[in-house]
Amino acid sequence: MQMNLRFFKILFPGLLWIILNSCGGEQSEKNLEDLGLPEGKKKSMNMLKGAELKPFAGTYVFKDKNPNYNHFLRLEFADSIIKAEYMGCEMMNDSSVSYFLTPVFDLQITEGGDISFKLGERMLFFEPVRFNQKQFDNKFEISKDEIQYKGLITGNEMTLSCKSRKKCCWKETMNFIKESVDIELSEPTTATSFKKIVEVGTYASCGVYEIQNGYGEKIGLPEEVEYFLDCPPYIDIAPDFSYIVYGDLGEMKIYSFRTLESKTVMKFGKGCEGISGMVWSPNKNKMMFVEVNQKKLSAKTRIHVVDISMGSPRNREYFDVPVNFECGSLCGSAPDEDFKFKNNSTIIYKKHWASEIDPETEQIIELEKNK
Repeated sequence: MQMNLRFFKILFPGLLWIILNSCGGEQSEKNLEDLGLPEGKKKSMNMLKGAELKPFAGTYVFKDKNPNYNHFLRLEFADSIIKAEYMGCEMMNDSSVSYFLTPVFDLQITEGGDISFKLGERMLFFEPVRFNQKQFDNKFEISKDEIQYKGLITGNEMTLSCKSRKKCCWKETMNFIKESVDIELSEPTTATSFKKIVEVGTYASCGVYEIQNGYGEKIGLPEEVEYFLDCPPYIDIAPDFSYIVYGDLGEMKIYSFRTLESKTVMKFGKGCEGISGMVWSPNKNKMMFVEVNQKKLSAKTRIHVVDISMGSPRNREYFDVPVNFECGSLCGSAPDEDFKFKNNSTIIYKKHWASEIDPETEQIIELEKNK
């Protein structure tokens, strides 16, 4: 990510170190089964496994009168199991609203469509969040109050009842509608697994950075990786916080926080003038960036798309097209402005402002390796 260009933003400029003990006060004790479940429904206790779960995969949406307060439950069928994450909001003691995105646990679905799950420790943000978001520019707190959900899925509809000791439930009963089945999920995000890039010093036109967790603690890195945090031409963190992208104008690498190893993404030719920051496909399987080399590349810029879904760079595609860019001490295109993913198999770029034909217009490219 270009540190000295307009499109780099530091993640989390500050944190509120408040561990929440309550959301909105104590909630009266009720059996979860008594909250909003259809009357007369005989519950099926036969828990589904394997391919039996696949029909339930999709995104279920609760629509509030205020769209900012919508809630989402995403269910993904993969490796013969259902994985899930929940995005929503909760009311604070001062009547303000906090937002969160968190994995669920203890998920159970029966053959009759009965569903139950829980939400545990989760980060709370003061602005709405979204799936696949990796950059959070607002302060947050941490809620440790457990939320329990139980309900029924009938066709494309789901009714959930909610129970929370500290009134963290948005509503006691919520009706969801299934809207999508093409989803991918992030890894669980906690204060320790979360990672951010923080500027800790400057000199000349350079910045010095370190990687911190959600508690603001520095994460130790190998000497080679630390070296590239001093005035880096680009650096970025994967949406699931599993690795960082780093390097120079000669070679790009990724460092995995799981394997503690670095792997080469690619090497660049002589005369490279800049590498943009990254953008990520909606399913997080691919990263894209723009290389600027006005002398060696026929279009002056090259879009690179790399599949990193298996933890290693593979299935690379590139396109020599005139992407818009700017130059300072380095050159670079602005992620999500000059180039972006339209979906998992389609990318969009803005033509360079000096192009002879259709300058600054958006162009579409269909990826060949789109799975």
